[in-house]
Amino acid sequence: VGTDVSVYLEPMILNAKSAQSFQNYLLSSWQQGWVVRGVNDIEIGFSVLVYLIIKMFNSRHVLQFVIQALTIIPIYIGLVERKEKNLWIGMFVYFCFFYNISLNIMRQAIAMSFVFCAFQYLIEKKNVQFNKGFRYYAYLDDPELYKNEFNLLLAKDGKSILTQTDEFGK
Repeated sequence: VGTDVSVYLEPMILNAKSAQSFQNYLLSSWQQGWVVRGVNDIEIGFSVLVYLIIKMFNSRHVLQFVIQALTIIPIYIGLVERKEKNLWIGMFVYFCFFYNISLNIMRQAIAMSFVFCAFQYLIEKKNVQFNKGFRYYAYLDDPELYKNEFNLLLAKDGKSILTQTDEFGK
């Protein structure tokens, strides 16, 4: 199993098992060498996933299955969306070259599989919610650069909601 399991997944599992509430879980931490790491240092989506799976099933194996499903299923969907004739070749390449790595970089593998899944939408320039999420993130990274784009995303009836007034004139 990959290094991520011992570096942060196992401590997160132990913290989720012992936490009385989700808030206690988020505030928990563990010692790793000379460094104290906290659950709140990990992405919130991954932290929620670990907490929910451990509280519902109390099984590390179920959690690792879900993590790998979140990696493999978007890869499969991305290949299907690309209308690949030899779907099995794409999955074979994934399992031969990337599956093992995905055990070492679990969170990054989940993110990259969703990017791969969305890639077809980005190529076709379909304006789907998933595509909007990337643009919202880009806006948070550099608001001035993406101000017009963000303004259009928040538009209603072609008018920006950022410049509209409410019923009280504010």
